[in-house]
Amino acid sequence: MRRSPSWRPVLAIVSLVALALSGCSETSEKSTPAAPPQGGFLRIGQVGTTGTLNPYAGGGFDIYANIFPFLIQFNLETVEIEPYFATRWTTSNDGRTWTFKTQPNARWSDGQPMTARDAAFTLNMTTRFKDGPTANYASYVNFLERAEALDDQTVVLHYDRPVGAVLPQAGWVRILPEHVWGPLAAGDGQGIKGFENLPSEGKPVVSGGPWMLTKYEKNEVTLFERNPHYFGPRPALDGFGVRYFADRDALVTALKVGDIDAIDGVPPSAAEGLKSAGFVVESTPGIDYHALDINPNPEKTRHKEILNPTVRRAFEHAIDRQQIAQVVFSGYASPGAANIPPANGFWHNPKVVPLPFSPDEANRLLDQLGFNRGPDGVRVANGEPMSYEVLLQPADNREFEILRSGFERIGVKLTPRPLDRAALSQAQRAPNGKYLEYDFALSRGGSGGFDPDFGLSTFTCEALGVINNSGYCNPAYDQLYNQQEAAPQSERVPIVHRMQEMLNEARARVVIVYVDQIDAWSKDWSGFQESPRGMFSTLSPKTLTSVHKVAK
Repeated sequence: MRRSPSWRPVLAIVSLVALALSGCSETSEKSTPAAPPQGGFLRIGQVGTTGTLNPYAGGGFDIYANIFPFLIQFNLETVEIEPYFATRWTTSNDGRTWTFKTQPNARWSDGQPMTARDAAFTLNMTTRFKDGPTANYASYVNFLERAEALDDQTVVLHYDRPVGAVLPQAGWVRILPEHVWGPLAAGDGQGIKGFENLPSEGKPVVSGGPWMLTKYEKNEVTLFERNPHYFGPRPALDGFGVRYFADRDALVTALKVGDIDAIDGVPPSAAEGLKSAGFVVESTPGIDYHALDINPNPEKTRHKEILNPTVRRAFEHAIDRQQIAQVVFSGYASPGAANIPPANGFWHNPKVVPLPFSPDEANRLLDQLGFNRGPDGVRVANGEPMSYEVLLQPADNREFEILRSGFERIGVKLTPRPLDRAALSQAQRAPNGKYLEYDFALSRGGSGGFDPDFGLSTFTCEALGVINNSGYCNPAYDQLYNQQEAAPQSERVPIVHRMQEMLNEARARVVIVYVDQIDAWSKDWSGFQESPRGMFSTLSPKTLTSVHKVAK
């Protein structure tokens, strides 16, 4: 039986902390009468797992965004870049030198000074080991030669060529405390990726964002308290916790019976029921999508017929996107094609549209290739039945069944292979990062943020074996990726649009639907800022900083 963590000891601890903090800041609170009500501990529920607390080991991105600052942040309403740890910045005329001024008198949660030197250290560590332990952040420091701290409030980034996308790249690297991570960066840096970064001896993880992580039970619960040394606006909450559920029904029930106060990522099928039960339910177009990966590696060992562009086009015609949007997502999704969703605004290419669901057209294309049906109704290509294994997470079974039905109509047999997220990625890259064995995978992806750079980087050859799951590798695409990095925004947009067209034409990842973000909470709470990634967000810590109890 899955053990349920108790919130009661946490609430007691948070109450004591709240009293201590309120005593320390009584004068400042009285001088700001317009501030929202203070205090309270918010209990959030979420389907999923905790990932890791080490940014270089992957996963846990929502945790990192709330405990570690960035140089910049994105406005949740306008999608514009605005200051965060960096208060302002300039660039040289040749685009190779970027200078950032940072927050004065900032401190880490343990009281140590947080300065431009921490930013320089983090970027240099990431650059130095980008071919090894920091590889998952390599795309953020492309062409960066070094970061230099001129003083405690000035960090200068030196590039070997003009780079226009510095803000969404280097500006989006989580800044880490040098006095904690410095010893790990010695020698070959192997200590970096193995560092667990856990709370220990009653002390929270050393943090620089509005929250500090005080407790971590893997795949069970993470607890956060307000960071008393945060340089930004003081959060209204004393703290919050995130409880992780493997079962969607259990998640919804927990909200209904009062075991949690809010859900980050409501199952679409439960949204209307929660509305009827009197909860606040908000949805917004998301920056994530569901997709079908079709292995594009020309070196794959079997079923090479799927490399044929006509076959891949036939496969797309067999996908009933509208049915998936309505049945699997209860209408909280929309058919998609481009790998940068419409929620990313002008970065999305509206000319990239999905092929219509048409089994007749798919059958015509496969007939034209001479892939005839065998006695069992399954087509035969190059002497082998067109029967394929589909890697998927168990939660995607309903989506798979709709896919299987559509493919049956064109004489193609699909068999599911359920795996957890980590095992699925490994199976796609098998063996040893060579992408030789998988045929299909139901995957999830997105732009990664409001800027499309990260989402685009996951299809580069350099990202193979690291953050590239599909196995797509095209030097022409990589060339465009490098061009958009160097270009100013006005020139980046058409390049980014062309890259979306290129990916769509390759059908290495066939985007199925763009998924809405749905959140819900008790009417006892207010002040949430919605984002395309929910209330406990990878995009910004501001989603929770103004949340407060409703006065009664």
